[in-house]
Amino acid sequence: MRTEQHRRSATPPPSPPRQGPVQAPVAKSDPRQQALDTIKKWIGAKENTFATLLGSPEAAKRFGQVLILACLRNPALLTCDLKSLFLAALYCAQRGLEPGVQDGCALVPYKGKVTPIPQYRALVKQAIETGSVKSAKAILIHANDTVEWEEGMTPRFVHRPAPFGQDRGPVVGAYSRIVLPDGTVEIEPMDLKEIYKRRDASAAWRDSLNRGATPWALWENEMIKKTVLKNGLRTIPVAPKLRDLLESDSRLEGGAMVEAVLDMDANVLEVTVAEGEQESKPQTKADALADMLTKGSPPPEPEAEPQEMEAGGVPPEAAVAATPEPSPQEAGAEPESDQAPPDPSSN
Repeated sequence: MRTEQHRRSATPPPSPPRQGPVQAPVAKSDPRQQALDTIKKWIGAKENTFATLLGSPEAAKRFGQVLILACLRNPALLTCDLKSLFLAALYCAQRGLEPGVQDGCALVPYKGKVTPIPQYRALVKQAIETGSVKSAKAILIHANDTVEWEEGMTPRFVHRPAPFGQDRGPVVGAYSRIVLPDGTVEIEPMDLKEIYKRRDASAAWRDSLNRGATPWALWENEMIKKTVLKNGLRTIPVAPKLRDLLESDSRLEGGAMVEAVLDMDANVLEVTVAEGEQESKPQTKADALADMLTKGSPPPEPEAEPQEMEAGGVPPEAAVAATPEPSPQEAGAEPESDQAPPDPSSN
């Protein structure tokens, strides 16, 4: 009896069921990194487009690098709709502005989309580069400054800032000082009430639920100078390139979509056709712009020819396709082999 108990106690317990190798949990990729990778691929796919818009492959390469840096400096851009970012990039390239730099075009996240906003320094730079002016500048006027302004046959404008080192007080206005190619000096003053009237008409300020995050709240002095400079440039003849930039900027500030601003110029569409990414088809320019944003977008399918309708208004092919036969695997049958099936009559 004792021997039997000893044998039972010496019997090893049953081993647990064998399990497969433990797999480490798969780390989810960062959505921002995924967006950045998508942007890099899109830039590579649109290299020819940027080279055409900017004038050279070297300029296109630099533009792509600057766009990536802009996204890295402002990660909020990576959480916006990427199509809006692509359209904003096309706008910058079409206007000859680098994205995300002080003398280029700011990329501002707004309601989940990216809005391009040409900077004050970009207007000055393009005004000089196009030969429209010799120099252009917007100057702020403070409450403690002295201003003498006379109009008439001999206009006179004198601005004396407060003594250096003293408090100049709050900004009460500004003026643009533009030197034309022939040396003529044009000055256009604006008081703060008139400047704020322009601000209140902009969509970013008018429709914003958080005005503290708008460009007018974050960089008010720069926006004042830009508003005043645009007002001065409208009073003189300018090159078509600068005129188009001023017009498109005003439309964007008024709330127009980037697609609508690009729709004014057919160059982008011509570039798209030249790349062979689309076939000729009846469509709006906005649709063509949307199609060109996706890398490797398939060509549009040809329209189906009219078909005869069965009873009930269903084409014969659609009636057959509506009830597809299940595959042998779906029906639980063995896969088909090369041998012929047995004859049921032989049984």
